[in-house]
Amino acid sequence: MPSNDKIEIEVSVSIKAPLDQVWQYWTRPEHIVHWNAASAEWHTTKSENDLRIGGRLSSRMEAKDGSMGFDFWGIYVEIIPQEFLSIELGDGRKMSVEFTPDANQVEVKEIFEAEKENSIEQQRLGWQSILNNFKDYVETRAKTGFRSIEEYIACFPGETQSILKELQRVIKAAAPDAEEKISYQMPTFAQNGNLVHFAAYKNHIGFYPAPSAILAFKEDLAKYQGGKGSIQFPINEPLPYELIRRIVRFRVNENLTK
Repeated sequence: MPSNDKIEIEVSVSIKAPLDQVWQYWTRPEHIVHWNAASAEWHTTKSENDLRIGGRLSSRMEAKDGSMGFDFWGIYVEIIPQEFLSIELGDGRKMSVEFTPDANQVEVKEIFEAEKENSIEQQRLGWQSILNNFKDYVETRAKTGFRSIEEYIACFPGETQSILKELQRVIKAAAPDAEEKISYQMPTFAQNGNLVHFAAYKNHIGFYPAPSAILAFKEDLAKYQGGKGSIQFPINEPLPYELIRRIVRFRVNENLTK
């Protein structure tokens, strides 16, 4: 049998969900345990993820009948939030994960060095199956949940509700003809396609105006963390409502000229 040393295998999926949500579901252990399996006969019983350079990620993967199991682990070598992960696996092999947003979906691509025990095709099918499970998990969660923006806001503590209500008001004033709805489990404004999404987290308010708006307002947004299509406004600081209004107007004009 030919050696699989340094042979790279690539697998990918496109997921209809915001980049921030895809990133969360990929990196948070409470989600990883639900999708990280190559077949229905296997599951992940425990997951840990220290998301920093030099940090360790690990998953305990076991057959559901208890007949076998193994630990899958690695160390982070490079991290670009919501864009790229480079990992050295426990056996010394290298792998990477790329997250590329495009319109209303995100491509997730894994490239990994082949191991020696299984054929290239077996490895490709196994890793692709896990990616397919991830896609199904994210998209299923994106389609269910809150029925209105008001219902979404009502589930948060009072101070966070006040921030979200004001954000909703500002967006509505900037896009008075937009439809208000829930999409991907997040408050969404749409006019000739989605304009913006927003969501609340423990330490920030996520705002998702599409990559084009992030690029157009790059200098204004330089002080904030985010990705290609997202911005994180610290929840303990006043939101830049005037900037948000300008971004929403930009997105309205952009969508109306499609």
